[in-house]
Formats: sequence, structure tokens, C-alpha cells
Amino acid sequence: MSYSQTDLKQQPPLKKSKMSENNNKNNTLTLDAKALNKYSRQNAALGAETTAKLIKMKVLIYGLRGVGIETAKNLTLQGVGAITIIDNNPVVVSDLGLNFFLHEQDIGSTRATVVKPRLQELNPICLINVADKLTNDIILSHSALVITLPLPISKLIELDELCRSNGVSFLNAYSSGVSTTIFVDHGDNH
Repeated sequence: MSYSQTDLKQQPPLKKSKMSENNNKNNTLTLDAKALNKYSRQNAALGAETTAKLIKMKVLIYGLRGVGIETAKNLTLQGVGAITIIDNNPVVVSDLGLNFFLHEQDIGSTRATVVKPRLQELNPICLINVADKLTNDIILSHSALVITLPLPISKLIELDELCRSNGVSFLNAYSSGVSTTIFVDHGDNH
């Protein structure tokens, strides 16, 4: 639904929408008419039900190099409800060509700490969090886990099994030069 300038003036200042999450806790998301209008084209293209699902999603992204930062940026712009990023690696010179949110003055700081406010600027409605490490509790508090840093295959299998048994989507995407690996597991009921 699209609002004209006149409609925006006539809208009540705030509209509250209940969001239920994976862990069955309820949060209240407050959206004003401007925020609702932001997703009007998306609603027209994908439908309000899909947009509502996106707003309820909580995505955990492990790794903020090329694939990871692109995933975080696109999800933020698309309007997911919350993103938690994990990447404690310090910014190095080679990162400047892989992550467009990093600048020369960021060298030495951790990737996640530097990227958080820059992602938040893209969409103030999307809650951006930083976590120190990948734990089972953090994984299970999200709708999806996206791994973009290289991990041993045994660790990837362990994480996929944890996600699968708890209804969390598991995505592994890694790119190295001309080689790319992508694995997606939404579970048995998808």
C-alpha cells in the first residue's frame, strides 16, 4: 500500500505491530506512516505476508568479508527485523577491497564494530547487534544462521545439525577468487 503526502499527514503518528519470534517472546515494533511507506513497493511486489515474515526475521551473520557484508547490506535494506553480526577479526589493508563499509582509518579495529553503525544508517528500523562469539544460545535465538568465513567441515556439519534440529535455517556461503561454495538447509519442513 502506498501513501500520498496527504495520506501521511492524515495517518496517526504511530502504529504498533506485534512480532512473534522464534523463541516465542513478543516484541513490539513501532512503525510510523513513513516507515510503512518504505515497504509499499516491496508489499506490491512480494505481498504483505512476505514483508511481514521479513520484518519478523532475525538473522545471524558470521563473517563480514565480501559475501558476509553483501548479505548484511542486502538484508538490512530488504527490511529484516534484526541482524546480529559476528566478526572479531581486525580490519587489515586487504579488507578494504572486500568490504565497502571499511575505510583506511578503520585498520586495526574489529570488522563488526566498524560495520555496525554503517549498516544501521541504511535502515534505522532494522536492529543491528554485534556478538563476540558464535554460541548455541545466540544461534537458537535467530531465524537463520549465515556462515561466510571458512570453518572446518566438521564444524559446519555440527552447526547445520544444531540448526536443523531447532528450526533455524542454515546457510554457508564462501567465495575465494573464482571458486564459490554455497550450501542452504531450511530443514525438513521447508
